[in-house]
Amino acid sequence: MKTLLRLGLGIVTLTCCSYAAIIANGGFDSGLTGWRPLWTRDASVGTLALDSQTSHTGGHSARIEHHGEHDWSLEPERRLPVQAGDIFELEAWLKLESRGGSSMLCVSTHDTQGKAIDWSYGECSLHETADWQHLRTRFIVPPGVAQIQPRLIGNGPAVVWLDAFSLERT
Repeated sequence: MKTLLRLGLGIVTLTCCSYAAIIANGGFDSGLTGWRPLWTRDASVGTLALDSQTSHTGGHSARIEHHGEHDWSLEPERRLPVQAGDIFELEAWLKLESRGGSSMLCVSTHDTQGKAIDWSYGECSLHETADWQHLRTRFIVPPGVAQIQPRLIGNGPAVVWLDAFSLERT
């Protein structure tokens, strides 16, 4: 009986842990490893850097500086396979110095061929902040979606610090 109980607890623990680590290096303690380069609509208007002076948790954050008038995006390298009805919680800590810009935590959704369906599904927006703000969004994967891409996007000029970026299947 004790063996079955330990086995059952082990399976539950493994299941919970596997969902908690969906985003690798969400705290940027391993630099920018596991993250795509910053994308900007216009060339040469944005930079992405590791910041060891300003962080919410751990010793680093990602610092995005965008001088353009249009949109930008930062994404983990991993796009995730999903099924309709899956429930996720996406969260991060953000600090934003807006110069007319804003930032949004969301996912892009994609069909079985990888074609984008929605670029900002489950969005949660942030405008000017004096200090770190916790953003969290929960969403249900809609029918027709086979993959999601977690992302932080923005529009307009701003300096954004990102830390503790995580995605969990609930």
